[in-house]
Amino acid sequence: ALAAGIGAQPESERDGVLIGGPAPLTPIQRWFFATYGPLPHFNQSFVMELAEDVDSEALSAAVDAVVAHHPALRMRFSELAGEWVQDVAAAGAAVLERRDLSGVDKADQRAVMEQLALAAQSGLDIVSGPVVRVVLFDFGPGHRPVLFIGIHHLVVDGVSWRILLGDLQAAYQQVRDGEPVLLEPVSTAFTQWAHRLVGHAKAGGLDDDLGYWSAQRREMLAHDIPDLPITRAGANTAASSRMVTAGLSRDETDALLHRVPGVYRTQINDVLLSALGRVLSQWTERDRVL
Repeated sequence: ALAAGIGAQPESERDGVLIGGPAPLTPIQRWFFATYGPLPHFNQSFVMELAEDVDSEALSAAVDAVVAHHPALRMRFSELAGEWVQDVAAAGAAVLERRDLSGVDKADQRAVMEQLALAAQSGLDIVSGPVVRVVLFDFGPGHRPVLFIGIHHLVVDGVSWRILLGDLQAAYQQVRDGEPVLLEPVSTAFTQWAHRLVGHAKAGGLDDDLGYWSAQRREMLAHDIPDLPITRAGANTAASSRMVTAGLSRDETDALLHRVPGVYRTQINDVLLSALGRVLSQWTERDRVL
């Protein structure tokens, strides 16, 4: 019903103008540089087993096509008048590196692969490039090859991976079938979005929200937010985290998936977050938890 009532809106002259040159950082990128500076080794990565009959030449061409298609994968960062900015480099040499581990003792192959993968991601360079490294590990006939992809966190996140891996699969299939690579078009370029966001903020587009969030912060600071009763001193980092796994019964799972959402008009995450809040509130004996 909503779709039937939506009409086409002509593109305004301002939206049609592309802003060239270096782009400002987005807020989360500003946080990164304020926290870490130009840290090169801060990446996300995927490791995937491939089919034994993978066409390495087609895969290399597919990787290059995806990097050429997504400008963010060619981003470079530099300081301009004391401010970090970002710009897109031209597509360069082949991205995929091949590593033949068939001659390595089988007992040592995994360790060697991990060492080479670490070297690849440690070699990311946000100033000179690259910000993405792709390595194909070949273990010889009868063994499934492994693909490693490492991308700097400044240009990729969890949602981005879904798009990139889907594009990589589509590009590989098209190259292998002898077809031209045709991927879903990129909408607004990331650098254009960064320009627009900064311009919107400077024009006062977010000023109406400042009072609300400032009041929230003052209210939070005015209350003594307790630590958890068993909080221990230590580094609050991913390296210091531990995982605890728990399960729900069949009846609890059914309630969470089917019965509760219809009654309270909620989604699963709403219910779980509410339950967590209640537990923390009871644990700390406070009605507010951070």
